[in-house]
Amino acid sequence: MLTIGSSFSDLHENVYDATCSKNIICSGLFFDPLSERCCAVQNEENETIFLLCSLDTSIPDLIFRSRRRNQIRSICFSSDFGAAIVQQDDAILDFLILTNGNVSAEFQQPPKFFKDASFIIGFNWLADRQLAIITDAGVEFCSLNVHRKSLKLLKSFAHSTTSWFICFPDSKLFLFACGAATNSLHLISFQNNTISNIGSINVDFGYSAFKPRLLERDVCISSIYGHICILILKFDSSNGFATGLNIFEFPDEKQPFSSLPIFKYLIKFELFGLVGVQIVDNLILIHHKNVHKTLIFDIKMNTNQFIYCSSLQINENLVKCLKERQNKIEDISNENNSINSFLYNSAWKMIQNKGFIIDMQFGIFTQIKLNLNKAVEEMKDLENIIQFLINRSNSESVLLNLLKRIILKKEINFGKVTQIIRKILYNPEINNESNSSPQKGKSLIFNYTPNLVSHNSILRCIFEPLYQHPEVDKKYLANLMIDFFLILKQRKIQIQNHYLPELLLKIVADAKMWTCLQQLLQYRVIDDSKFLAFELISLSDECPSLYQIALDMFNRRGNTDQISEALLCRGHVIDALRFTPANGGGGFRDGGTTICNEGSGSQRLDKICLKLLNSAWICPNDRPLRYTIYSYLQTNGKLKSLAESDDADFERFSRDFHSLYSSEELKEAETSFRLARLSSIRGRNRRDSQREESFCSANSGDADILE
Repeated sequence: MLTIGSSFSDLHENVYDATCSKNIICSGLFFDPLSERCCAVQNEENETIFLLCSLDTSIPDLIFRSRRRNQIRSICFSSDFGAAIVQQDDAILDFLILTNGNVSAEFQQPPKFFKDASFIIGFNWLADRQLAIITDAGVEFCSLNVHRKSLKLLKSFAHSTTSWFICFPDSKLFLFACGAATNSLHLISFQNNTISNIGSINVDFGYSAFKPRLLERDVCISSIYGHICILILKFDSSNGFATGLNIFEFPDEKQPFSSLPIFKYLIKFELFGLVGVQIVDNLILIHHKNVHKTLIFDIKMNTNQFIYCSSLQINENLVKCLKERQNKIEDISNENNSINSFLYNSAWKMIQNKGFIIDMQFGIFTQIKLNLNKAVEEMKDLENIIQFLINRSNSESVLLNLLKRIILKKEINFGKVTQIIRKILYNPEINNESNSSPQKGKSLIFNYTPNLVSHNSILRCIFEPLYQHPEVDKKYLANLMIDFFLILKQRKIQIQNHYLPELLLKIVADAKMWTCLQQLLQYRVIDDSKFLAFELISLSDECPSLYQIALDMFNRRGNTDQISEALLCRGHVIDALRFTPANGGGGFRDGGTTICNEGSGSQRLDKICLKLLNSAWICPNDRPLRYTIYSYLQTNGKLKSLAESDDADFERFSRDFHSLYSSEELKEAETSFRLARLSSIRGRNRRDSQREESFCSANSGDADILE
């Protein structure tokens, strides 16, 4: 689950002197927290060579040199790499002004306010030109003027008996360790050029003869799930081994750091030996030296027990590098020792946040990363795996692949699968509002949101591949797709195109769930669309009722051309006449009512009329149909434009129309029609007379009874 060495820098022999064209063995490795790079230094007689490298191969190395006075104790760079601070003495700092990657100026500066301080404990850059200098007498915040080569004091805070400190530059939070056992931790914050004195907390770390003092490596400040936390190891008083981890959390308040952190969690682990703490992707990693194992804790899932125990998987490239180096380092006699000795040990200089590691023995700068695919393979509880992936960043593809596998193999019951979909589904309106409006006073740097997935990603990565998979349970998939569609409706998530309802139609139809499909369409759960109606027509051979639903859908949308085409394809030429455009307009007639429609014009009318005539002429020896269609269009004035044109097809239809019947046949048909109509009128009059006589006789009978 945990990998190390996927990207690394071998700094033990790779400090390259471009001037002398030679490799120089480095004499010091330092981590720069702002740029997240490692700086290797090499001291020569009169100068020092610096190599600043990154694990990101797209970022070039920075090499420069400066004059040497003493052994370098610490170095850090401003965020714009315009300046660097180097400590070579107890009470004075060297400032290097960098221009285009070279040192353009140097000057020395003792503390501005605490001038009588015996030594400088450390320093940190807070911004491009803002820095903090921590001495044994207190801390001072200064601003660097590059042009004048001087510091300007902004604020100072007196605090004596400081043994060591920790700075969390993302929030400009400082922790000072005081007291004989260094278990009194004083906290201050520097926000908007103002010092906030938060206060002190006394921690019980398990003081004993085996562990008389709390060390800097035993304490960590990090952001976990959007909250700034202080993590402090808890030791066993009988042997001095770490047995737990106390976690203090700053409360959410309108003003950040307005109150002390409160004790939140106690993580227990039964280990004996040297341990180290790191935070990677909101996970707490407890490295153990003796067993070469790492306990992984997720406080959002379980604080009573680790969620997994994993060994660090060393990357092949790093293993190859160690093999080449095994004969160059003392006390390394074989390959296995070389690899095992690289695992967590006292030579590791760990940067608690983001898993950066500097191995001082091998001169390796690398990073621990989380292999989510490996986590899915190694963790057994599927529900825990899902929650684990939701809590991780950049886990969308792994989460969707796992969910696709669960649905395909039906590893979890249907109800839990829908619950998972509800949990991971991203709602743009709600989630964007929560991201754009964080709690007042909380820094956006620590704004945490679980890993949510858009509905398009779920469609593209789950439902679409499973629809084409030969082994999927089609009815199971169809029911799940319906539930997913209803979830989108309930949350009012806007669907940008018609792909979702079309895919839903295909999946439900593939499962032969015709009754369910009809209900979805009749109750308008699925919105109307032109493509959807065509799909329904194509499916009407298997389910005839879908044909009328498709026509109704065309009708509601005003797609008269499509209705005509559908009817003509079925040979219903007479019915198609009802949907021809009205005279001189862009509508169609349905029961005498003109309905608006898009794409009006004479060209459209001519096209439809030609289709109707062609369909009538296709029918063999059906003279009445041809005569009816042509005469209807001609009587209603729909053929004027075609008559004036030189269309060859229309000329053929017109010529054939006039030769369908002779004048005698037309006169005979007209006489028959007139007689039939007259007979119909007489019959209707006769029925009316009989009805009237019956009514009168009934009334006369009632009158006799009254007399």
